[in-house]
Amino acid sequence: MVGRLSPTKGQLVLVRAMRRVVDERPDATARLVGAAAFGAEAYEREVREEVERLGLRDHVQLVGFVDDPRAELDRFAVCVHASPTPEPFGQVVTEAMAWGVPVVATSGGGVDEVVRTGPPGCETGLLVPADDDAALATAILEVIEHPAPALARAGRAHADVRERFAAAAGASAMTAVWEAAATERPPRRAAAPVSRPRVAIAHDYLTQRGGAERVVLALHRAFPHAPIHTTLYDPDGTYPEFRDARVVVSPIDRVVPLRRRHRYALPLLPYAVSRLPVLADVVVASSSGWAHGVPTTGRKLVYCHAPARWLYQAEAYLGGPANRSLQGRGLTLLSGWLRRWDRRAAASADRYLANSTVVRERITAAYGIDAQVVPPPYGVDADQPQAPVDRLADWAQEGYLLVVSRLLPYKNVDVAVEAVRGLRERLVVVGSGPLARRLRQSAPENVRILSGLSDAELRWTYAHARTLLAPSLEDFGLTPLEAAAFGVPTLALRAGGYLDTIDEGVNGAFFDEPTVSSVRAAIVAARDRCWDAHAIRAHAALFSEERFCARIRAEVEGLLSPDGTTTGSR
Repeated sequence: MVGRLSPTKGQLVLVRAMRRVVDERPDATARLVGAAAFGAEAYEREVREEVERLGLRDHVQLVGFVDDPRAELDRFAVCVHASPTPEPFGQVVTEAMAWGVPVVATSGGGVDEVVRTGPPGCETGLLVPADDDAALATAILEVIEHPAPALARAGRAHADVRERFAAAAGASAMTAVWEAAATERPPRRAAAPVSRPRVAIAHDYLTQRGGAERVVLALHRAFPHAPIHTTLYDPDGTYPEFRDARVVVSPIDRVVPLRRRHRYALPLLPYAVSRLPVLADVVVASSSGWAHGVPTTGRKLVYCHAPARWLYQAEAYLGGPANRSLQGRGLTLLSGWLRRWDRRAAASADRYLANSTVVRERITAAYGIDAQVVPPPYGVDADQPQAPVDRLADWAQEGYLLVVSRLLPYKNVDVAVEAVRGLRERLVVVGSGPLARRLRQSAPENVRILSGLSDAELRWTYAHARTLLAPSLEDFGLTPLEAAAFGVPTLALRAGGYLDTIDEGVNGAFFDEPTVSSVRAAIVAARDRCWDAHAIRAHAALFSEERFCARIRAEVEGLLSPDGTTTGSR
């Protein structure tokens, strides 16, 4: 089986099917090729535990990520696709068929269009019901025990996918779409319908779960009838609350792989945004580089999380000098054109807002716009139910230091881990990302790294922390406010957005450098410090969603007024 370890890919179903297969064929083995998807580390642990529980250690191997899966396909007697939810297409199925490997797949979605199950003599694979390990095991055994008809199906599949899904045919079809789109005339301002909505929302892409997406949810609650316009939308990759909204997507959303890897769409996004007309009296654009360019028939209010990092902070975005990677060299080639597009897009706004002082300064440097600062709301509600985290039960009474962060190089989580090495303090890290494995391997005994927590578990984790550590350079600095909602103080880097969200001496204290020695000194200095939990919570209340929505509504009403005036200047 080839695919990211994820509940949507169904590795657990295959493991349970393998118990049945091995009972019939004790020599059978399965190889699960692929690393855990972002945020799916808990699912990987569940798969490994199920392998142990079913006694399949010698029969099921978790191979992890491989650079070239063709060598794995060469080893397969059958390639299994076990997704319990319908796949939009089923790329791995077509790849296995093109490689001449017999296929067993779960029915649903695009797979039904790829695998032919009739008429007799024309079959190209076997389909089974989703989430049915018994049926899956039966089909696998059918291939193993009757190799001749299985290979005949594989031969027909090879010829079929080469005809229907060849790269040249796909490129030709996509070129035709682009050529047709290029000849279309953009919507004319005078053609806007009279019944257009008064307010609409725009956002770069809804493909992940982050602070910017939480802001869009807050905007949706402020304007519940406003449609949300975005270039790409992955319902499974972002917050489920967006399913209740009316989401309008750009033409490139039809290219399904881009929904999961939006960075690959970078050269296409100016086109995508320009083909996303917003018919409204006011569009509120939540932008980190793209949404501020949406064409509209009305006024435009931009809420900027940061000017495009890939243009104005390229080294930080790429994790090193641009000339050291193919992506960086490509970005360098495009940067002149993208900067011109980006500055024209910024200039199209009637009103520009920044989420922090440091972002306001970057907006001025990039666009020459004097933006007003409107802090975003924090997204954790301390009054909602909590769920205990079993792995922290023995630390809960005394409390612990806490880091909540994606595990990326610029987040400096490794600095926090090393800072507590040898200290009596305990550290809990909540997050996932590329550095997870390395951090777990190097962490001392007084550090525990958790991922995949539910919102209720995260609330419990905040509530039992003594102090939050925030060692990264952030545009805003959301986690100190989330901690403050529970009366928990923060030790943070004296830089970036933390200068806006931390009132020194009220809800936190600063250290001056993101180094092990500086963080360690701050931890030791704060050991016996007493904090006023009531004052900390009162500080968090200054950044409530109610305040944020009231300010945005006032800005919108100002743009809707006859003279278009608001509470500040551009």
